Amino acid sequence: MMLKLKIKVIFLLFATVILTNCTQSENNYESGAEELFQSEERGEVNKAIRIIHDDEDIPENETADTDDADLEDVPSTNGLKQIATATGDLDKDKIPEKVVVFDTKRESESGMGTEREIHIYKKKNGDWKLWNKSIGAVLPSENGGMMGDPFESLAIERGSIVIKHFGGSRQKWNYTHRFRYQNNGWELIGATVIYGSPCDYWENFDYNLSTGKYIYSKETEDCEGAKTKTKKTTKEGQNKLARLPKMDSFEPGNTEFDVSGGTEMYY
Repeated sequence: MMLKLKIKVIFLLFATVILTNCTQSENNYESGAEELFQSEERGEVNKAIRIIHDDEDIPENETADTDDADLEDVPSTNGLKQIATATGDLDKDKIPEKVVVFDTKRESESGMGTEREIHIYKKKNGDWKLWNKSIGAVLPSENGGMMGDPFESLAIERGSIVIKHFGGSRQKWNYTHRFRYQNNGWELIGATVIYGSPCDYWENFDYNLSTGKYIYSKETEDCEGAKTKTKKTTKEGQNKLARLPKMDSFEPGNTEFDVSGGTEMYY
């Protein structure tokens, strides 16, 4: 009798261990699947390639993004938190400038997180001197919806500052904006927008503000069945602005553009 009781106790303990391990494995799988799903959606949005390039002949000798830029000799930033930096020649003098994006820890006017600042530095007599400070071209910290912080990256490419954002929920949006120093200020010369969701549709809008040329395309996706079906339409046009938007007053995703045929995009 005592032997049977011991066997039952051992069996119950063994079953409890197995059940606990299975539950943990299932939870780990669900968590991993969610992360994978979000990763795949982000990759789906980022797969589009920019199709309009600035026509001017600008040397492509700028450095890539750097996370370990030495800011010891940069003037005091009063406790601002550095979130991205890039270096490269921005005024064609063959001397690299430095661009830094800071989180200010100040609540934004929109109430969507903290405000960001862009600081641009020039090297003078061996020290970094503040050349320009701008607020607005980098979205606040909670402006990305379900995706969280919308700021993705900062780079200097072909003499321009390139800023990328990403956000949304089921419908995702991706912005790329290019700013160049010209006409004694920083002007928006290019905008690329990708908007949509998997198994529904993707809209791609590429606008070269320097030339006025734009290309818009929409690709619908039907994922029902064994094979995904797609259909794509493309429109091209010209819309040259009398004045280009300035970095200091620009807000990503807040400028309306009327594509021929009644379609509206926001860059």
